[in-house]
Amino acid sequence: MPDSITVGAGKERIQFQLFMNTNRVKTARIYWNNYADSIDVEIGNQSGIFYKIIENLPEQSYLFNVVNLDQYGNRSLPYEVSGRSLGQKYESAMINRRLVSINRNKDGNKVLEWGNVDESSNARYTEVLYTNAQDEEVLLNIPFSEKNTVITDLKSGTMPAYRTIYVPDEVALDIFYTPYREGELTYHGDYPLVK
Repeated sequence: MPDSITVGAGKERIQFQLFMNTNRVKTARIYWNNYADSIDVEIGNQSGIFYKIIENLPEQSYLFNVVNLDQYGNRSLPYEVSGRSLGQKYESAMINRRLVSINRNKDGNKVLEWGNVDESSNARYTEVLYTNAQDEEVLLNIPFSEKNTVITDLKSGTMPAYRTIYVPDEVALDIFYTPYREGELTYHGDYPLVK
């Protein structure tokens, strides 16, 4: 049998990491759908870590059985492992981190104030995309521990956009993103008042 198997979720696909300590396995065969479907992983009588991606899997949870075969066709006992393929249903449940407000500080810089995030979700961090004064796109990765983000070089007349990044598990094959949303000033009139 395989020593251990790790299954990473992906977008309508799944990645396997098979850990082999023996050099007596020629092929590992992965079965799913009650043994109706299968795919082979060539081990070649070597030890180490072997990877296999199964593509075009409809979004759902799966139960896999992995059987090792030696060069004579002898089969091991099945190793049972579960995994999930993700898609539109998973993406529709993702929530963008709430942007509470965008204000100007006393130095004229934009300050983005962030709301809290549900720590039990698979959300990992927020991306902020904006154009600076030199007409260059800047991408910031904002950890959830950061409650206020200051942008010092935002191009005049533009606003930053933001989205939240989701990672389904520690060995996920794919990263998921909420759609970009453009920020809006909390208070209209982005200029100092004339007294």
